[in-house]
Amino acid sequence: MSTMFDPTQVEDRPNGGKLTESIEAIFIAESMERNEGKRAPYFNVCFRVITGPHSGAYLYDNMSLSEKALWRLGKLAVAMGQTETVDLDDDDDVADYFLDREFAGWSEIESDPQWGDRTRLNVQTLRPLSKDERKAVKAVYKEKGTSHDEGWRTPKATTESETDVPF
Repeated sequence: MSTMFDPTQVEDRPNGGKLTESIEAIFIAESMERNEGKRAPYFNVCFRVITGPHSGAYLYDNMSLSEKALWRLGKLAVAMGQTETVDLDDDDDVADYFLDREFAGWSEIESDPQWGDRTRLNVQTLRPLSKDERKAVKAVYKEKGTSHDEGWRTPKATTESETDVPF
């Protein structure tokens, strides 16, 4: 059995490359993938920096679903302004709950004996955005041609008059 591959259907690598230094920034959770861990399932989360000189850079972090580690996911949810409950077993609910929601915090370099140095979120620093930060985010969405409701990765639809070119 062969696997068909269409290179026109592959997304480009995210702008900015992998974040490799400690910074304070505004982030969004861009993707969450559920995996089975040794002790408990976890989400591998891709976070994107959306403002400032590191805009477009990304980092990955794991959010364990073990009872002892759920505080990390809780800090993330509160920083995103989420206070309602969510079914962590329903991937669609999890995506609606966490993806494309802005929050502020610090990334940090962490040394891990197994993986070496890597950049992760310092979840102790996560917080909701200030008014000024919200204005900065709105400016980014406007410049990118999207709205918050459309999400960070979804370009705003063009109208027929915007696509008509008189020749």
